[in-house]
Amino acid sequence: MSLRTLAIALLLVSATGASPCMAQAKPALDEVSYVSDREFDSASIIYAVAEERGFLADAKIRLVPISAGPSILPATGALPVRLNGELVFAGRHRLYRIEAQQPGQLKIFGINAQDQKKWNEAILVRRSLKVDSFEKLPERTKFGLAGGRGTSETLVDLTLKEANLPRERFTFENISEHPLSAYQGSQAGLLSGINALYAREPYLSTIMASGEWAALLDAPWYATHILSPWPLTMSAFDKHFLTSRPEVAKRLLQALERAQVFVNEHPDEADAIFTAYLKKKTGVSVKVRRVSFLRYDQVAPEILQKQADWYFTQGLLTGKINAGEMLFNDKLLPQ
Repeated sequence: MSLRTLAIALLLVSATGASPCMAQAKPALDEVSYVSDREFDSASIIYAVAEERGFLADAKIRLVPISAGPSILPATGALPVRLNGELVFAGRHRLYRIEAQQPGQLKIFGINAQDQKKWNEAILVRRSLKVDSFEKLPERTKFGLAGGRGTSETLVDLTLKEANLPRERFTFENISEHPLSAYQGSQAGLLSGINALYAREPYLSTIMASGEWAALLDAPWYATHILSPWPLTMSAFDKHFLTSRPEVAKRLLQALERAQVFVNEHPDEADAIFTAYLKKKTGVSVKVRRVSFLRYDQVAPEILQKQADWYFTQGLLTGKINAGEMLFNDKLLPQ
């Protein structure tokens, strides 16, 4: 081939936008909208592993976050008519509230749960107070409720009741869980004036790393006193997603199940992946406590029903729901 012919060929390649080495373009990924009531959670390790290990890419799926924070799924008041998320990752209380207001909208396929061996929340106190029990807390101690009112406030109330302490003895303040970096270090601004605190992962370990806090309650309270396993954060499909894009939903489910198997079989490596993932996303390097991860077919419908009934008796749901019907089942997807 003459130099003139080669030059013309290269110009033609350049004009068409192709690479001279004819490298293959990356396959297109199906985008799945993702909505959550939190930035991160101990159960976020499943999504981190699915992304970092390439399980989502293998399934040709990319998750597109719509929002992460309590404003999209408020603990009280009305919920949006539609969440506009095909995949929902949220706390059990909010999912039950969605079911109460919009029955049948969500199908739960993944649950992380508290049991007698694993839990991800605690009630903390500043070491400077030098107290080792709730009874020794000074009057008017300000309790911080990380994540806002709802289940966190209920846990604090029940714990104080167990210690025979009137709620009126203390004051309470809602604290946002965004961003995680605001909880880092001894001068964490969000905790100014707070001397006792309910916190869950990954905020719990981030706060404890400062060395300024000690645990007043660090035990599986719900699993011990109410129900075990006690469902925590859940992953759910929107019913419209299941009917309109069933093949995509099937591939996404398989990718997340691969991640769950990896976490269970390689816990140390999974922890390292999540620690690096949090560092990349938030700038905070912290090792988070893991809880138990359960598939939809590993949870009896009665467990969800008993939990939802408890929420109703605590005044956290406006009406009873059929929580067992919220569980996903294989018949909802192509076989």
